[in-house]
Amino acid sequence: MYYRLFVCLSISTLLIFASCLKDLPDNKNNDLYQWKLRGNVKTLSEINYSKSGKYKTNISFNKDGYVLEQSSFNPDGSLIRKWKYDYDSLNHKQKRYCYVLRDSLSYILKYYYNNKGKLISLRISDIDTISKLRTTILYDDNQNIIEENTFGQKLNLEQQVKYTFDSNNRVIDENHIDLLNNQQWKQKYTYNVNSKDEEIAYFSPNNILLKKITYKYIKKKNPSLICYYDATNKLVSTTEYAYNHYGDAIEIIEKNIINKQQNIQISNYKYDKNGNWTFLSEYKNQNPENLNTRELKYYK
Repeated sequence: MYYRLFVCLSISTLLIFASCLKDLPDNKNNDLYQWKLRGNVKTLSEINYSKSGKYKTNISFNKDGYVLEQSSFNPDGSLIRKWKYDYDSLNHKQKRYCYVLRDSLSYILKYYYNNKGKLISLRISDIDTISKLRTTILYDDNQNIIEENTFGQKLNLEQQVKYTFDSNNRVIDENHIDLLNNQQWKQKYTYNVNSKDEEIAYFSPNNILLKKITYKYIKKKNPSLICYYDATNKLVSTTEYAYNHYGDAIEIIEKNIINKQQNIQISNYKYDKNGNWTFLSEYKNQNPENLNTRELKYYK
């Protein structure tokens, strides 16, 4: 499961808390690991060049590799969003402050943990006052997440997700339930011998297949081929990946089996001495699509 959503209070409660789950503390992986950054990075400044101008993102990390502040800016220099974090001595996030527009504080997200250091609750409040939105997380004896409950501003249950694990502590079932206690959809996972996702199947409440995704990997790590199937189990599209020796995708080929269309994305990188990319240009079907530059500073 991958969580890469960046949201603010105006978006639905469910998406807010889905994005927050990527902040779950992990004793093995800090934020630098999640961002695929190498070395003791102190700050990262990234510029995305688009037709509408240059969009800038600044990120600062503490010495243990956790994000202290993350800001994004419009081409005119105005703030899009800024997040600032407070941590305890174990680098568990305590609060996330969200600033918008003219650097005004929009909301505060608070984190709560059990005695195992696992996140058990997230609560959003306006300017550190009464909690208005929240989620709760329940674990089994192996500290696997078995249930997530998302509540609205009146603390009414809006969304529930329940998980089932196998003997190897891998998710095998994921059930999504709405506020009326009706199942919306469910996902079933199967794994290869390296515990990588081999298949994810999506089902309706009455167990009818909605779609299916299968995965193949290069050297037990990166996906080399992802296949997408429809509700009749018919292959509808594929995505193939090729990587450089840093593990970054340099070629992505998307094929639509139905209409025979194909898109090829080529990515070119330049790296610094620590192996972090500082330049990225992307072309889709030989046409320029994206250009990013980075400047990184490191702790000594």
